[in-house]
Amino acid sequence: MLGECATSTGAAMPAGVADGAFRDLGEAAAASVEPAADPVAPRAEHRGVYDDSYSADRRLFDGVEGSLG
Repeated sequence: MLGECATSTGAAMPAGVADGAFRDLGEAAAASVEPAADPVAPRAEHRGVYDDSYSADRRLFDGVEGSLG
């Protein structure tokens, strides 16, 4: 997915599932996005940044997981 709407589209898909507009994220994605012709691949030289970001995201998720339902 390309474009300046990628983040909002990504946020809207789970909302559509929660609302019942889509059965699951697969259906939401199929209806909402067109994959880019040339996918973006991770760059090995940025591995440390990816690991740090994942660690921060994991801590955030673990901190709110109990309140999600």
